Amino acid sequence: MGSPRLGFDVARSVTAVFVQQGVIYGLSLLTFGIFARFLSVDEMGLYALLLVALNLVAYGGNLGLKKIMVRLISSHRAVGEFERMKRVFWTSLLIGLIPIIVFTIGTTFFLIYLYHFMFTTPSVDPYLFLIATLIFATRFHLSGGMEGLKRFEVLSVYSAGGFTLRRIIAIFLVMTGNGLTGILTGWVIGEGLCLVLVLMEIIKDYGRPLLGYDKTLLFRQSLPMFVADLANYLVEWGDRPVVALFGLSWIALFHVAASGNTFLNTATMAIYIGVLPYLSEAFHSSGERELIMKVKDLGRYIIIFSSPISIGAAALAYPIIDLLAGPRYIGVAPLFMVIAIGVWISATSTLYQSALIAAGLTKEVMYATAVGTLLEIVLFVGLTPIFGLLSVGLGRALLLVSTFILCLYFMYKRIGLEVDWTAMWKSYLASLVMGVVVYYLWQHGIWVILSLLPWGIEYVLVYSLLLPFLIVIGITIYVAGLRILRVARVDEVALLYRSVPIRFKVVVRIISKITGLDYAEVKAEAEKIKE
Repeated sequence: MGSPRLGFDVARSVTAVFVQQGVIYGLSLLTFGIFARFLSVDEMGLYALLLVALNLVAYGGNLGLKKIMVRLISSHRAVGEFERMKRVFWTSLLIGLIPIIVFTIGTTFFLIYLYHFMFTTPSVDPYLFLIATLIFATRFHLSGGMEGLKRFEVLSVYSAGGFTLRRIIAIFLVMTGNGLTGILTGWVIGEGLCLVLVLMEIIKDYGRPLLGYDKTLLFRQSLPMFVADLANYLVEWGDRPVVALFGLSWIALFHVAASGNTFLNTATMAIYIGVLPYLSEAFHSSGERELIMKVKDLGRYIIIFSSPISIGAAALAYPIIDLLAGPRYIGVAPLFMVIAIGVWISATSTLYQSALIAAGLTKEVMYATAVGTLLEIVLFVGLTPIFGLLSVGLGRALLLVSTFILCLYFMYKRIGLEVDWTAMWKSYLASLVMGVVVYYLWQHGIWVILSLLPWGIEYVLVYSLLLPFLIVIGITIYVAGLRILRVARVDEVALLYRSVPIRFKVVVRIISKITGLDYAEVKAEAEKIKE
């Protein structure tokens, strides 16, 4: 009998991270729209560069020790080696803090040298940036201790809370004319509070510092991971500095498109963060076969849930960009569309990266992301004279797809790979049909609505009226496609039936109805699982 191998502990952790990432990116988009309307285009470009620098130090400053920390903590915990688990954490933490401090200071002085004249308050802003970056990078590194213990729910509350506070402060200060100074002040206060809360949990979980873990072993594994993390960072942020060579206005325009697509990656990033300790534990306790099967099941769910989001965003690129950042940024809609299609194709790339890391194949992740980044830069620079800013989107899409293909190849060659190809092509087909229909309705529906409304009415109102309607239509088409193509399996819904309280059985009945499954058959399968 084929009951799903994806445990509910994994689903709960991924959901917690998804909520954390969703709140963060959702608020990012909301506040980003406000910033885009109150800051000049060049100020938006500098804001994008500050974000690049902040994330560079956070992702790369710990020299890859955070990912290795998470993997080793979960593996030692799985076999009951709790003292070694604590030594891994404290040794990795203290070693990682040194390069974080060095990178923070170096990055701050570099930005002062290049853009000092453009800060809102040149005498204050660089120091605020230094403090904010140091706090954020330290908190990011420190959170590896909680991730290794699978305490994603608590971490998500703290991260989302600190992020929300920093955004509220930034919005208020930007709207009162404080520009970048207001944004940086919000960063310091919000991330500072989050750091204190995470530190309290760490002290409770790990107690007094215990050093003495093999530093050579840590560095041997972390340095390839550092390159891979740096390449992963470049996947998301690295093209912005290259774009900045063409002016701050270009990076501002590209940042609008890339920020929208970052939100599309919320689910896949939740998978990337949330499943790593489980995959590592599965590999070390049960071997390659268990890892392969978990990856197969997870890949199925990622495709089913993420493909309609990405292709729907591509179809509705114009209204999304206009609502996100305003009419002066509407020209980046084609850029957003191209990147969204790249996200659609490469939805399971982050899952394969997590699986490779869990199996200790960090060099393979490094190769895949490094090659993808190189291809992106070459394509962008080569096509810029022909396509202008659109070449950045083409390069980003190539990066996503090439990294996905290479990770798929390394999984197949080094570990073994099983893919639910049936669910994959059915989900892609259903989402593609949905995207085409929604795009057609958008192109024709907007003129119908405009003909019914008074002259001079704002386009944003039209978008607000039409967009929710098209989203509902798209969801309906996609769900109908899944039902017609019979994507859902009886054993999956039966496991859900076995896991929910009696008062929620009606939800399982509804799900069975939507997916085209016989509810009686689901109940019978649930009884078999019980036996």
